[in-house]
Amino acid sequence: MVEASEAKPGRFYRRTKNSGPTVYFTVPKSTKLTDLVKRWERREHTSLTARDAYWLHAYRADPNRVLLVRHTRTIDPMTGNRSEYHHYILAPADLHLREVQRPPGYTSGRTA
Repeated sequence: MVEASEAKPGRFYRRTKNSGPTVYFTVPKSTKLTDLVKRWERREHTSLTARDAYWLHAYRADPNRVLLVRHTRTIDPMTGNRSEYHHYILAPADLHLREVQRPPGYTSGRTA
């Protein structure tokens, strides 16, 4: 078990509790938190999305937060198409994560 502040790029992590079977986290390799905050502040009054505004205010409230990428894998129940969504999040520095060998696969929610 590691804390979010100790996570390393190129590795896959899951939360120790309540993460769901298809959610995992990575540390971005190229994007830096300071660059992202500057971009958010530059667009704050013009074209900032609700999610970005939330993370900007969360950063201002607690500058010790850690930048992670949250990946969610899903399967469309009607077509069976697989998709993956990802977005930046600012996790608390003491968020407990566990490292996994590979990203979680797609699950249908059905058991054999």
